Amino acid sequence: MYYPYVQQMTHQEQRNMTVTGIGNLTAAPDIAQIQLEVSTENDQLNHAQKENSYEMNQVIDSLLRLGIDRENIQTVSYNINPQYNYIDGEQVFKGYKVTNAITVKITAIDQVGSVIDVAVQNGANRV
Repeated sequence: MYYPYVQQMTHQEQRNMTVTGIGNLTAAPDIAQIQLEVSTENDQLNHAQKENSYEMNQVIDSLLRLGIDRENIQTVSYNINPQYNYIDGEQVFKGYKVTNAITVKITAIDQVGSVIDVAVQNGANRV
């Protein structure tokens, strides 16, 4: 038996279709991240560290009282740097500067202003 259409189909060229598009998506923010820092200075390192620890604990406790979950508060840096004054071209030791920075993830966007206000009122000195 002879089927002429089978032979014709096997010799057809392959056809391709290419589609290109551009899309835009807009969404309201639902998460905010704020970095808060406590910076303290003292001529004795252990005093600068204790002051910093006390202030940062005050900040963190105030955030917890606002209802922010502890897992949404993370330390991102902790630095100790000697500080110097330059008097008549001479380097004179001034003390130590301790900085402790945390990141706060906020899922209630309308709380951002309150979080900043409360943190600053409780010891954060850089936002």
